Formats: sequence, C-alpha cells, structure tokens
Amino acid sequence: MDAYFPANPLALAQMGALLLMVLVAGYGLQLLDNPARARLRAWGLMLAGTTAANFFTLTSPAGFRMLSLIGAVLLGMKAVLAVNPAPEESSLPFPGYLAFALAWPGMQPAVFRKRAAQALPGWGKHALQGLMALAAGTGFFFLSHFFWGRTSSLFWATPPFFIGASLTVHFGLFNLATAFWRRQGFDCGALFQNPFEAQNLGDFWAHRWNIGFGEMTAVAAYGPMKKAFPAWVGLLGAFGFSGILHEVSISLPVNAGYGGPLAYFLLHGGLVILERWMGAKGIRLRGRAGLAWILFWLVAPLPLLFHRSFLAGVVWPLMGVQP
Repeated sequence: MDAYFPANPLALAQMGALLLMVLVAGYGLQLLDNPARARLRAWGLMLAGTTAANFFTLTSPAGFRMLSLIGAVLLGMKAVLAVNPAPEESSLPFPGYLAFALAWPGMQPAVFRKRAAQALPGWGKHALQGLMALAAGTGFFFLSHFFWGRTSSLFWATPPFFIGASLTVHFGLFNLATAFWRRQGFDCGALFQNPFEAQNLGDFWAHRWNIGFGEMTAVAAYGPMKKAFPAWVGLLGAFGFSGILHEVSISLPVNAGYGGPLAYFLLHGGLVILERWMGAKGIRLRGRAGLAWILFWLVAPLPLLFHRSFLAGVVWPLMGVQP
C-alpha cells in the first residue's frame, strides 16, 4: 500500500489545492456567456490540470500518481461536459455541480438540473444489486489472496483481484451511487447494463460497459469528428481518445508501457467498424457466437492494456504482494 501514499506531504497538499482549483474553475466556466469560448477554456483547464498533476507527483509512488492523474482528468472532463448545456437548459447550480463532479461517476450533467419531488423508482433494486456486488467482490479478493498463498503465482492471483475490483467499484459502489441519487429524486441510471447480454463489441461498448465514459467520448470526440469526417473516422477517433485517457491513467503513472492502452482501444475501434461492415453484408453476431467474440477480444489483448509495468507499480502493491 506504500505505492498509494506520497513520501512528501507537500505533494498531497499540492494535489488537494490543484483539484480544488479545477473544481471551482470548472463551475465558473459555466457562467461564461459564450459557450464555444467556455468549452475551449474547459479543455484548457483539463489539459493544464492534468499536466500540473503529473508535475506535482513526479517523485511520488505510482499508485498516488495514478489517483492524482485520474482525479485531474475526471474533474477537467466534468467541466468540459458541463459548460455547453442545450439551449433550453440552464447551468448547474453550485450544489448540483458539486454532486455531478464529486459524487457521481456518470458524465451527464443534465440529471442534476432537475429534481423530482419524491424518490424515483428502482433505487432499492440498485441498492440491493450494489450490496450483492460488494459481497461478491469481497469473495474474489479472498480468492485472489487464497491463490497467492497456495501457489505464489501472480498468474492465478491477479485475475480474481481484477474481477473483485470491478465488482466492488463498477457494480458495487456505482450501483450504490445510482441508488442514492435516485432516492434523492435525481434521474441517475445504472452505468453498467448487463454486459454479458451484449450481442457484439459495438453493443458492449456503447450500451453495456461504462455508459458514462461512452457518453463522454461521444460528446468530446465522436460528435465533433463525425461532423467533419465519415462516421467510421469519428468512431475510431472516439476509441483513440479513450485510449489516450487510459494511457494517462495506466502508462503515465509508471512512466512505461506507452502505446499499449492506445493500441487496445484502437484495435477495438477497428473491430467495431468491422462489425458494422459485416452487419451491412448481412453477417450479424448474436447469441453465444457474439458472446464468444466479445470475450475473446476483451481478454486476449489485455496485456496491451494492463501491461506488466502497471501491474508491478499499481496493482500488485494494492494486492499486497511483491513480484
């Protein structure tokens, strides 16, 4: 766990001040009269905040660097998405912006512009699903620890840890956040929608896995690019943008493995384009064949995404093991 705590307390203070500045500036950008100028400045805020986070944590452990960089990128992207509401929508009030930026992993600020007078249906179901996922995730953490204790093999211990982490965060904490905000009257929806029911990779990435992240890339990359280029270029650009963000959160903290995460997402962008071409030819992936296709392409190139340098610097220390 030492990888997640900076040796110099100054780095922690600097990052706290930086993230607070990005948060307040992001809210302030909404108040500009010119949406185009506000959007450009929001992009500048995201890039400047991420650059500063990298500089402030250069000598810090990889885990702390990862958390700092992710925090700067997410707060910056929240500002980018919040500064350009639809003409009929007003800017978020400060409490709503705080909720959107700090307490909701989704990327749709509109859900915090309107609050129902009573709790929205489904909050109890999401709460139950979140608690069940937390319990399952804990089980996989124990399984990872068991495999490591019995085999001393990272090959067997690491996959259960990743599954446990995803269950805990993506399906546990995120569902609990959905339940909380629906209980408060805000129309927040689940961000992970039955991934194993996906029919193909396009369905998986667009409608099943981390919907908030997909919405962000659609607004930040796909939407602007498809106005100037063919749709397939915009789609590849969206996957490339996702790859760059993963480079920042995976490769940059350990200063190694560059190109792997970008290659992973560009590969998936190309596969989704291939699926669309196949669909136009009447060749459609469905059922077990579609699931097998999805699982193969998600798992087989995973060493590109989660390269050894990231595992050694960020994941294995969190597991409490040394390679």
